[in-house]
Amino acid sequence: MRRSAARVGDRRRLLLLVAAAVLCAGFVTLACLARRWPALAGWDGRVTGSFVSWRSPGRDRFFWLATLLGDDPLMAAFAAVFVFALALWGLRARAAVIAGGLAVSWGVMHAAKLAVGRARPPEPLALVEKPGSFSMPSGHALIIVVFCGLLVYTLFRWVDARRARRAAGGGAQPRAAAALMVTSKAVVVLVALTLSAVVGMSRVYLGVHWMSDVFAGWCLGGAVLAATLSAAFTLERTRGKGVFRERERWGREGTRIALLVALLLIVCAVAGLTAWADPLL
Repeated sequence: MRRSAARVGDRRRLLLLVAAAVLCAGFVTLACLARRWPALAGWDGRVTGSFVSWRSPGRDRFFWLATLLGDDPLMAAFAAVFVFALALWGLRARAAVIAGGLAVSWGVMHAAKLAVGRARPPEPLALVEKPGSFSMPSGHALIIVVFCGLLVYTLFRWVDARRARRAAGGGAQPRAAAALMVTSKAVVVLVALTLSAVVGMSRVYLGVHWMSDVFAGWCLGGAVLAATLSAAFTLERTRGKGVFRERERWGREGTRIALLVALLLIVCAVAGLTAWADPLL
């Protein structure tokens, strides 16, 4: 039984690494085309023109709010709360992997921008202040894919752990409950995909990225996510060993919840400051 589970785990990690390699190749292909294939620039221009002609005050506000979710200060605040919550609940290995994956995604994003060196769209098209960094890949598209993917992974593992504990206690799961669990997972994945899509496209709508920048961000973000998940599944084998061993939950439940509420209030403050610092022009 254990050997069979180990083989399944090895196969899953291999598939994730293959997916990471394929997505990296997709990013490299887009980067090369952006530098050497004028037709891509023409396509980007037509897509941006379509978004500009589609603008309205209501859509401007919607996509501005969407793009704020991917801004560095707010994403860093969300990530800190995410990792800290896992550590409070004793999930040290998972917290370490997620913190590492998010840190790597920021580093990869900046390194890739410098390597490609693509210019952003003309400033008159921008509805927000034009960032000073290069254009490809879109950092918002990259980071939101990694963050949402790791959040989905964490939620799935939590649901699976609850089901395993119930099965270990001899409780049979009704068919309705099993169907609800599958439906809930599908809804979570759909919400994550929708959020990633909207945040990415908001950068084109607001005139600060080309569409191919967003595709490149999704590819590179997917590669980082796949590699991080492979590391997460590997570290799950070390549960109970070394610094990554699972610990008892920190403090009392009321204390943990109070700390999380305080951190979420800080996130709200960061969100307000982010909106003030990056307004609609």
